[in-house]
Amino acid sequence: CGKWQQALQMYQSMLEDAYEPDRYAYVSLFKACSNIPDPEVGRKLQIEVKQKGLISNLYIANSILSMHGKCGSMEEAESVFIEMEHCNVVSWNAMLTVNIEHGEPSQALPALQANACGGCGTE
Repeated sequence: CGKWQQALQMYQSMLEDAYEPDRYAYVSLFKACSNIPDPEVGRKLQIEVKQKGLISNLYIANSILSMHGKCGSMEEAESVFIEMEHCNVVSWNAMLTVNIEHGEPSQALPALQANACGGCGTE
């Protein structure tokens, strides 16, 4: 657990030193946020990437989706999935996992098909 806190501390140091995190840093930060007890940290980062226009990056969106799923926020994960312009097999797998772990497992696939993200097919 301490390593995740270190990652977030390094992020703060980056900001203090006027370094802008890139998409790789954000993916790592969202992974760190899925392992800490305070979901607000991840939500604040999500707002930050939206403001910077990075939310459309598939890797960032998938990491946000996974973070919300691991933190137990099915509604937020579904919202990210629905708003995604494009998605891939990672997006679908993450959303299936969220539905199976936090929803009704028998309804996982129908729920996904009904709420498919903008750039995804249901085939």
